[in-house]
Amino acid sequence: MGDTTSNRSKRIVVIAIAVLFVCMFMITGIVFMLSGFSLISIVVVAVCLIFSAMIVYYAVERIKEIDEGVDDDVDNY
Repeated sequence: MGDTTSNRSKRIVVIAIAVLFVCMFMITGIVFMLSGFSLISIVVVAVCLIFSAMIVYYAVERIKEIDEGVDDDVDNY
C-alpha cells in the first residue's frame, strides 16, 4: 500500500505511545532500584522490563498492520 499521511500519523502515534510507556516503566524501575536492592525492587524492575518489551513488540506489530492496510479492518469492526 502507498504511504499516506494518515498512515504516517498513525505510525507516529503508535511510536509516541510506545516511547511514553517504555519511559514510564523505565522510570518506575529506576526509582525502585534507587530505593534499595531488595528482592521486591528486583522483581519490579524485571516486570517493568517485560512490560517494556511487550509494548515494543506491540508497536512493531501495529506498525506492520498499518503498512499492510489491515488496521482499517480492525478499527471498523
